[in-house]
Amino acid sequence: MKKEPVFLPFNFGALEERFSSLEASRAVVLPVPYDSTASYQSGSKDGPQAIISASRNMELFDEELGFSPCTFGIHTLPFLEPVVSSPEDMVKEVTAAVDRYVKMDKFVVMLGGDHILSVGAAKAFKRNHRSLGFVQLDAHADMRSSYEGTRMNHACTGRRLAELGPLVQVGVRSMSEEESEFLKRAGADRSGAGPVTGRRSASGRGSRRGAAAGTGKVRSVGSGRGVGKVEARPGGAGSAAAGAAAGKGDIVTLAPSRVGHFSSALAGLPDEIYLTIDMDVFDPSVVPSVGTPEPGGLSWQEVTGMMRELAAGKRVVGMDLNELRPIPGLVAPDFLAARLVYRLIGSFIRGGR
Repeated sequence: MKKEPVFLPFNFGALEERFSSLEASRAVVLPVPYDSTASYQSGSKDGPQAIISASRNMELFDEELGFSPCTFGIHTLPFLEPVVSSPEDMVKEVTAAVDRYVKMDKFVVMLGGDHILSVGAAKAFKRNHRSLGFVQLDAHADMRSSYEGTRMNHACTGRRLAELGPLVQVGVRSMSEEESEFLKRAGADRSGAGPVTGRRSASGRGSRRGAAAGTGKVRSVGSGRGVGKVEARPGGAGSAAAGAAAGKGDIVTLAPSRVGHFSSALAGLPDEIYLTIDMDVFDPSVVPSVGTPEPGGLSWQEVTGMMRELAAGKRVVGMDLNELRPIPGLVAPDFLAARLVYRLIGSFIRGGR
């Protein structure tokens, strides 16, 4: 008997129809090849293609989860056409696209692209989930009010998310003077913002200079130029100014040395969470394929460990992963991103059932 040829679909995971049709799938993957606000190295527009290509070569059984996340169904949407008129218009396009599938009760995973795309996806989820918190994994605070003439720049992502709801940032190790001043105007106590000394420990504790004091809306402890733990709390000194500046949300920012405090930071967020991952949260020795690499980042074990805590403690309703800038011939970061997305789909859908 003549054997029929096998055709492998080009979708996330190279999944056959029964695991990838829209009707049968709990998750949808939305690739968005856009990086028009890149300010250092462009190329993250090629990230979605690289991640999907890498995913077609991974094992579908996840050894940590103990099952195959593809059994939930993962549908890969066509690539969203970039809108080049303005970043604002592109963000609106993402909001419209994501909103369509959120209303279908799908777990939407957006693959970028420029990190400002996250704001478009977050707005769609906010429309459909009134009490929503945000978790941002990132090397940069992204707290600028505007950058290069627009409020919709990758350097403004955290600021825009904080205007939508309470925000926990993890892995931050770079911010501008403007961003530091913004946090001060919000009522920050800077007394504990000296550099961390000693090594990172499993608990996230390390010796540091100074101690947090006072009752300001934002409290900063941790490492380097105020890039430590920045907590926004309502009702403290300066809260009126902070509310006007930061919008609707409290802000907690954890430097890499403080990841052991992730669980306590999560406690202040609502039950439903939107997750955004900038790939530069990883140390460049692990993921060099980003537009703006920063030394001193997180490891695979640290990121996946925090994601286990997130899945156990909250209901993640959607997510995105952005800013992978593929380097020709270096596929390990592409594969890491694909594995991470796949594991999180399984973990979050299982946790939210």
